[in-house]
Amino acid sequence: MKAKTAAEKQAIVQEFMQRAIVRATRRVMAENGYDGTSVELIAKEAGISPGTIYLYFHNKDDLLTGMIEQGVDSLISSVREKADGFSDPIDKIRAVLHEHARFFLQDPEFYKIYLIEKAKFIANPKVEWKERLREKYMVYVNYVEGLVALAVGQACLRTTDVRRTASLLLETAYSIVFHQMTRPPDTPLDEEVERFLDLILHGVRRPREDFTSRSG
Repeated sequence: MKAKTAAEKQAIVQEFMQRAIVRATRRVMAENGYDGTSVELIAKEAGISPGTIYLYFHNKDDLLTGMIEQGVDSLISSVREKADGFSDPIDKIRAVLHEHARFFLQDPEFYKIYLIEKAKFIANPKVEWKERLREKYMVYVNYVEGLVALAVGQACLRTTDVRRTASLLLETAYSIVFHQMTRPPDTPLDEEVERFLDLILHGVRRPREDFTSRSG
């Protein structure tokens, strides 16, 4: 077996340290919020000196950006893997909703941070680090948009504005997570996904024939 070079060993150490610092950042920010978080608190949580953090990240904004980028990359990878297991476009969309919810339910710290920061970088992306996060978010939106376009192309959905529909699906996915977190766990995730998906596909209005029978 070929021995690793000094550069390869350094890269492994760097990745290990960055991930350890990111995990500590998640825990501290989930408990204290962005404004209540400092590099010193993160260093204490990680069991390292503040100076060590600056070897890997420029500042707190860089830490937040790295943390969210890493989390969203993992989310997109997980969602793609699940959706790619199906051929039917609606089944792919169902898989996205389910895996999105499962991902955040298993990592409530990241969900809490991401939900708060998502609103900020979408509303005001002019700051460089917020623009980076917005671009990462749009990678996810574009992927879901592609699934919607596929469903429309195969006549599984009526012709529609695919960008708006993709955004609706993603916001629905966040709603499923919130619903599961804030209510007693009396509904399995599979059933919860089906309920929300049914609302998207069929709406909340009664079929027209129901109105006809009631008026008669």
